[in-house]
Order: sequence, then C-alpha cells, then structure tokens
Amino acid sequence: MKTISPLFFAVLWFAGCTSTQQWLSGKPEAFRQGYEAGCENAKERVSNSFIPKTNDTERYKNNPRYQDGWDEGYGDCRLDKETDLLMRRPGLLR
Repeated sequence: MKTISPLFFAVLWFAGCTSTQQWLSGKPEAFRQGYEAGCENAKERVSNSFIPKTNDTERYKNNPRYQDGWDEGYGDCRLDKETDLLMRRPGLLR
C-alpha cells in the first residue's frame, strides 16, 4: 500500500491558503467578513466540540452575502482543521 507524504498535504494546504486569499479578494466585504467569522468558529469547534456553532445571528439572518461567506468559511476551515488534526496522529498515514 502506498503512503501519503505529509509534505504533500503541506504543499496542498499552502497552495489552498494562497488561492483562498486571492479568491476572497474578489468577493464583497460582507462575504469576506462572514467567511472569516465562519472560519474562526470552525477552527474553535474542531479543537473543542463543546464550543457551540455561533455567528452574528442578526447579520447572518439579514445579509445573504454574510451568510454565504460564513457558511463557506465554516465548511472550508472545518475540513482544513480536521485534516490537520488527523495528520498529527502518529501512524495514521503510514
């Protein structure tokens, strides 16, 4: 069975960050703010599942761009953080 090199994931992660920043730069301000807020909440929740999934409820309900950004950021960063945690487990990728 082939093994997956952690270096491979590191390169993908770095490339993803660069392209995410470029991608976000073309989005409306409300979307970018929602993305950042959703991303931060996802990182916290993956590290500690007892932290509730939270957002600026009024803004989330009333601003579709913020809501889209929050959902996108939460999904992207949750996956990134979970992948990072899995890579830290000894022997997982051997």
